[in-house]
Amino acid sequence: MRRTLLLLSLLLAIPFATHAQGGKVTLIQSLPEPLPNCTPSMSASQRQPQVWDTTSQSMKTCTATNTWTAMGASGAAFYQTIDQDGTPQTQRPTLNLISGTNTTVTCVDNSGATRTDCTFVSSATAATAFSAITAASNTNAGTFAASGNTWNFSAATLFRLRAGTTLTTSVNGDLAYDTTNNNWHAWDNAADKLVGIWGATPTNGHCVTAQVASNVVTLLDAGAPCAAGSAASWSTITNGTNSNAGTFTASGNSWDFTGTTIFKGRVGAGLTTSANGDFGYDTTNKNWHLWTNASDLLAGVWASTPTNGHCVTAQVSSGVVTLLDAGAVCATGSTASWSAISNGTNSNAGTFTATGNTWDWTGTTIFKLRVGAGLTTSANGDIGYDTTNKNWHAWTNAADKLVGVWTAAPANGNCVSADVVANVVLLQDAGSPCGGTANWSTLTAGTNSNAGTFIASGNTWNFTATTAVLLKTGAGYAPTTSGSIGYDTTANKWVFGQNGATVNFGLTGSCVNLPITALSATAAPTCGTISNAGLVNSSTTVNGTTCTLGSTCTVSAVNTTLSNLTSPTAINQDLLCASNGSCSLGATGTRMNQGWFSGNVTVGGEVDSTNGFFLTGSNLFNFGAPGGTCSSGATFNFGLCIGDSTGGIMLWDTLSGTPRTILSLTANLVNGNLPVASSTRAQTDSGIAAASGHLTLKAGLFSALPACAGGTEGTEGAVTDSMTNTWGATITGSGSDHVLAYCDGTNWTVAGK
Repeated sequence: MRRTLLLLSLLLAIPFATHAQGGKVTLIQSLPEPLPNCTPSMSASQRQPQVWDTTSQSMKTCTATNTWTAMGASGAAFYQTIDQDGTPQTQRPTLNLISGTNTTVTCVDNSGATRTDCTFVSSATAATAFSAITAASNTNAGTFAASGNTWNFSAATLFRLRAGTTLTTSVNGDLAYDTTNNNWHAWDNAADKLVGIWGATPTNGHCVTAQVASNVVTLLDAGAPCAAGSAASWSTITNGTNSNAGTFTASGNSWDFTGTTIFKGRVGAGLTTSANGDFGYDTTNKNWHLWTNASDLLAGVWASTPTNGHCVTAQVSSGVVTLLDAGAVCATGSTASWSAISNGTNSNAGTFTATGNTWDWTGTTIFKLRVGAGLTTSANGDIGYDTTNKNWHAWTNAADKLVGVWTAAPANGNCVSADVVANVVLLQDAGSPCGGTANWSTLTAGTNSNAGTFIASGNTWNFTATTAVLLKTGAGYAPTTSGSIGYDTTANKWVFGQNGATVNFGLTGSCVNLPITALSATAAPTCGTISNAGLVNSSTTVNGTTCTLGSTCTVSAVNTTLSNLTSPTAINQDLLCASNGSCSLGATGTRMNQGWFSGNVTVGGEVDSTNGFFLTGSNLFNFGAPGGTCSSGATFNFGLCIGDSTGGIMLWDTLSGTPRTILSLTANLVNGNLPVASSTRAQTDSGIAAASGHLTLKAGLFSALPACAGGTEGTEGAVTDSMTNTWGATITGSGSDHVLAYCDGTNWTVAGK
C-alpha cells in the first residue's frame, strides 16, 4: 500500500519582504492586542485570516475559532491542523514522519513543484497483531498455514475444531467431530479413524471395553484388571514354555526387541508358512520361508554383503538357496536379452505387464493368442478364440462381443450380411452396395422368417409381369388393421381390415349375367336369379329402335342437343362443368332471356353472403337499364340501379312503407352538381350519409384514416382528435380539434374546421 503525503509550506507574504512584479506590495492588516474574533479557512474558496500583531510584533494566523497563533519570527508558516482519528493535534512548525513496524516513510524534495513528497510503503509480509484480531467469520477459500510459532490457547474460554454432519478427516493432523453419529474423528496412518473418548475417568491398570450405542463409540472402565495373560505387566513375565492352544494376538502397541540377545522365530523340519506375517526356518533344507501374496515362498539370504548396483544370482546347493553377487552390473533393463529367450512354457500365475516398449511380431511365423473351448473375454484388450463355436471373441464396451471375420474379401462399397452356420458367425459380401435395400434384380427365391414390420415407401411396386402374386391365406383369417387383405380358406372368401373391423370382399363364384345379392360386412355376396315371372315384354324401344329381349340390336346415338325436351322440363341434378370455368350458360348470340333464383348468385368467383353479388329475399340488384330509367319500386325493400338512361346511380329503400330515394347520382355529377333526393337517411358506419342537399362524412379518430401516400391522394375524412386546426397544417392525432382532413399525397392536412 502506498500513500503520498504532499506537504505544502504556507509561505505568507510579509509587507517588507514580499513584492509583486512592478514594485507593488501585499499589505497585511496591523492591529494591537486584543485581536478580534476569527474563523480559520475550511476550504480552498475561503481566505485565511492573517494579521500583524503590533503589540507582540509578530505575524499571526487564525488556527482555530477565535485563536490567533504566531507564525514564527522569520515568517515561516505552520502547517494546517492535523487530526488523529478525528482529534486535532497541537499545531507545530514541523511535521515529523517516522517509519514504524511494517511501514516505511521516504521523503524527497520536489523543487520543481516547491514541495516535499513523502511515500508510505506498507509491508505485505507481516501478520496482523494477534491482540488486534476481533471476532468475525472468515469465509475466504484457501489453505491457512501457521508455522514457526507457539499458539497458546490455554486461557481461552472455548476452543472449537471442525464439526459437521457425517464429518470425516482426510489429511495428517486433521481432527473433527461428526454431529450425526456424535464421534470424534482423526486422520491416522493414512486413514480416517475414530478417537477413543472415555465415558468417565478409568481406574489405573483396569481393562478397557468399547460401548457402541446408536453409532456412538465410548470407552469404558471394565471394572477390573485384564485377565491373567492378556495384559500382564511386561516386566513381570518370566521365561518358560507356553503350550496353550489358540491364537495369541498383539495389537495397538510397539514391541521393541532391540535389546534382546536372540529373537527366535518358528523353526522346524520341512517347515512352511501359511498366513500373512508368518515366517520360519526349515531345518531340513536350511531355508527361511515367508508367506507372501497368498503363497509360501523362500526368503533370499545373502552369502555375503553384495556390491551396490550389481546383479544377483541364485546359488542352489543341496536344496539350500543363497543369493550371491553376480560380480558385475546387470544388462540394460535388468532383464534377460530378448534374443536370449528360448522357447518353452511359462505356467507361472499372476499378471505379466509390458509397458513403455514396442513389441514387433512382424517376423514371426505364427503369433497365437488365447484359445479355449467356450472361451469368452472379460477385460479391456482381451481377445481370444472359442474352439467350440469357432468364433473369435473380444471385450468391447464392457461386454464380450464376437469379432467379424470375412469369408472372402468383399467388394468395395458393397453391403455386408451375416452368415451363421452351426453357431459359426462370418461376414460376407451382400453382392451390391447399400442404400437401404438390396438390388431388386439380385433377390433370389427363398423364405424370410424374420420377425418385425417390413415397410415399403417412396417407390412403385409393379407386379404386372409376374405369374402370380400370393397374399396371406389362412383358415378363418380375419384382419382388422386398415389396409391388410387376405383370403379366408374356411369360408372361401376375400377379407380385408377396415378401421378395426374385418370386411368381406369379392364373390364366392361366378355371377355372369346374374344379379348379385347386396354386400354386407359380415357375409360374402352371392349370385342371384332372374325370375321369368318378372318378364312381361318381349321387346323394347330405345331411342326409336325396337330391340327383342335376349337378342343383340344397334341403338342410334343418344340425343346430345336436348332438342326433344318438353316444357316444362324438370332437372333433379346439378348442372356442373367438367372443370372450373370450362363451360358457359348461354352465349353472346344466344342469351338467356330471364332468370329466377331463390339462392345466391355468384359472379366472377366464389364468394359468401358478405362479398361479391348476393341476391336474396325482396332485394334488387340491377346492372344497366338500356333505354330505361332507374326508379324505386314498392315490391323491393332495397334497390341499387347502376347505369340507367341518365348515366347515373340510384339507391333507394321501402323500409318506411313508401319507396324513397336515398342517393341519386346523375350525369350532372361531372359538372360539379350532386343532386340528392329529398328523403333523409341516417348516417351509417359506411362513412357517408346523404341528406337534403348535402353529404355527411363519418367522423372518427385520426388513427382510423388510411396512410397518406400517392395512391390515396385526394381522399378526405372527418377527424375528431387533431392536434391542430390551422389550415394546411399537417395533422397528428391524440388532440381535441375537429377538422376536415385532406391527403395531399404525403401528409394529411387541415382542409377545414
